[in-house]
Amino acid sequence: MDKFQRNQTDTFTVDCVELGEIYKIVLREDDTNMGADWFVASVSVVDSNNNESEFPCELWFSKAKGDKKIKRVLYPKGMTMEQVEAAEKGTLGTKKGITLKEVDGKTVNKNITEETEQTDSTDIKYVVTIETGPEKDMGTDADAYIVLKSGEESTEELSLYHTGKEDEFVPARVQEFEVENKDIGDITSIVIGHNGVLASEGWFISTISVTIPTTGARYHFPCQRWLARDRGDRKLVVEFIPSSVQEFGSLIPHVMTVCTADVEDAGTDSNILVKVFGHKGSSEQITLSSNNGVRFMRAMTVNIPIELPDMGALTRIRAELADGSNNWLFDKITLRNIDSGDEYIFVNTEWIEKGGSLDVPVQSEDLKTDKILYKVSVQTSDLFACGSDANVFIILYGETGDSGTLALKNSSTNTNKFERNNTDEFEFSLLSLGNVKRVRIWHDDSSVSSSWHLAKVTVVDTSSSQEFSFPCNKWLSTRKDDKNLSRDLLCANLPEEVVKVKGGYEIIISVSSKKDSGTNHDIWVSLEGKSGTSEKLQLKNNAGRFFDKATSDLFFFECEDLGDITHLRVGLSPREGVDVGKDAIKQCHLHQVTVNRSAGEAEQVFVCNHWLSLPGTVGRKSYRKLGVTSSQPVNPDHPARIRSAPAASSLSAPSLTTYRVDVKTADKFAAGTDANIHITLHGKTGDSGKQALVGSGKNLFERNELSSFDLELADLGKLVKIRIEHDNAGLGASWCLENVIVTNVTSGDKYTFPCNQWIDKKKGNKELFRVLWPEGRKVDGSELLRSDDQPTEE
Repeated sequence: MDKFQRNQTDTFTVDCVELGEIYKIVLREDDTNMGADWFVASVSVVDSNNNESEFPCELWFSKAKGDKKIKRVLYPKGMTMEQVEAAEKGTLGTKKGITLKEVDGKTVNKNITEETEQTDSTDIKYVVTIETGPEKDMGTDADAYIVLKSGEESTEELSLYHTGKEDEFVPARVQEFEVENKDIGDITSIVIGHNGVLASEGWFISTISVTIPTTGARYHFPCQRWLARDRGDRKLVVEFIPSSVQEFGSLIPHVMTVCTADVEDAGTDSNILVKVFGHKGSSEQITLSSNNGVRFMRAMTVNIPIELPDMGALTRIRAELADGSNNWLFDKITLRNIDSGDEYIFVNTEWIEKGGSLDVPVQSEDLKTDKILYKVSVQTSDLFACGSDANVFIILYGETGDSGTLALKNSSTNTNKFERNNTDEFEFSLLSLGNVKRVRIWHDDSSVSSSWHLAKVTVVDTSSSQEFSFPCNKWLSTRKDDKNLSRDLLCANLPEEVVKVKGGYEIIISVSSKKDSGTNHDIWVSLEGKSGTSEKLQLKNNAGRFFDKATSDLFFFECEDLGDITHLRVGLSPREGVDVGKDAIKQCHLHQVTVNRSAGEAEQVFVCNHWLSLPGTVGRKSYRKLGVTSSQPVNPDHPARIRSAPAASSLSAPSLTTYRVDVKTADKFAAGTDANIHITLHGKTGDSGKQALVGSGKNLFERNELSSFDLELADLGKLVKIRIEHDNAGLGASWCLENVIVTNVTSGDKYTFPCNQWIDKKKGNKELFRVLWPEGRKVDGSELLRSDDQPTEE
């Protein structure tokens, strides 16, 4: 009988030494003969004691189908990813056994120890980004490590392990490494080294950056030097001091537990894209790596550490497949906040198809989880040749999140969509968005007749019959008006909002009476209550009027009611225009913080009695997390209530904002490009979506030229990063970008994003995009104080 035929089970007997518990198997075929393509459902292994282990597969072994692989590693059904990784390291749990590993085609045994390596629960993540020099001989395959320092304190040597396809430091490539170790506070220097002693193992490092997601700081280290036995000063270990520090807002560590369903074909080899929504906002899209197709196999459970912004109570998640050849079904995703211990569970029964996405609500008795039918009406203007044959897409933005990208495919009113003076209607079943405040609508310019003049968009929530109107009256065209294909539209008839329960909090900052305890800089506070956590509140030291020695200053903060405050974070941040040089005072000795909930009869006292220092100051922390020390009756005659400060913040309605984007091409040979350029701005309150940078008149993006563009967008808040890319079109597509400057014309805020890199398939890191961060606060190495220069705490 022929083996391995459709819907057939084949049984084989193998004699071998006692293996103990089987932790993985390697299965492959040789791709010979005409019918080599093979789809494997599962493999079962039964030992001499009739103990059976099932290894789900449900993947093709083929060079023409699926992911085109003919060799796969399979793990037992129900095994967690932690056990998988422990098995690979030979440290699986408390059971003795062996794993099998192929070396040069031979099978060798690898013993598994009894102890599982434990991770210190106080460790935090550091993201190390290294750019290797551009010349062919500047990379190395040596083993590298890094040590992070904060004054006298430091991490241990942290190995920089390569993952994925690359196993070396590649010339002109930007490579990222995630390491975990103890929290040392603000980074004042790094030590980096490698073990390559041969002439061929020298390494030239262009730049290094170290990001601490939990504190929201990114440290930049310009290097531009060799670590080599035969180059430069012949050193293999070098210490660097940061040139700048960028503060982008702290993130909260979470653990995401993903459980793939135990049904046929449930697993996928795709990476998973996840976006998380809460009462106070949403996260960026997070990529969960499939780890070469292993993580999301049938019946697999995996714990993945991630960092999220403070979004208040979580409400839903959105999952979609990034790539791969299989659909996916997960049973459950759990998110646990490491700091607070709060846990959110998202149960699912729907499949996610390739190219699709799925929104799953949190399990909650108080949250509406039924889907609502939304009707979207799109009215094309009554102008000559204003209809479009392009593909049109829309995103609805509401109080509880966004709809994700919706394709306007099937109009219920017209066969030929988006024609002159026609109204097309579309229906979508979505989780409730609340009041729809804005929409983003665009087309892909895919037709000869793509130019489109849009009159307005109307959205109807059929559950409440509430109608939201979004006037446009503009072209979406690369040839007319401002040549933009995308429009952000604000609701013109937004109903009077249901007033949320507001919470007013008086915050009193008390500086101690120690010598030099006052500061000219700003102080920030983040409140943590039983009902949520506030954003970072900047307490502005206007004209240096506040935070003097032995004084108390009162600020009022209005936000959603957080309940009784249980903890707070307080820190020091540089005030614009104030000296941070060598002899400047860069610290403040904080005595305590007092918080009074509006109309409350008692106030909470948070005693500190520690120095707060600006980020980058050696040996001192820039912030402290404090718990309640005591509670006392409100004192209406407190001196700070007489010398009160203005309101610390206020809420504002969303409004369209003009962003001026200045793009400077580098002054290098053939640095200009004829390709089409797109940019995405990322801010505290959202992103711009991919915006085309198009203009008229002179050629754009020419060598040593400045190209300027105006983008009309919803206000994005403080910008944290940009992504700039091109489509590699045209004969002269290669492009060397010097920098991008983005100016919020309304507020005057300006952000400079340095690049000085090629964006090209053949040069630099051989990618057609760059993610850029704004210049941080400059740090002069001479200003970094030694710990013994600091005032001592008494």
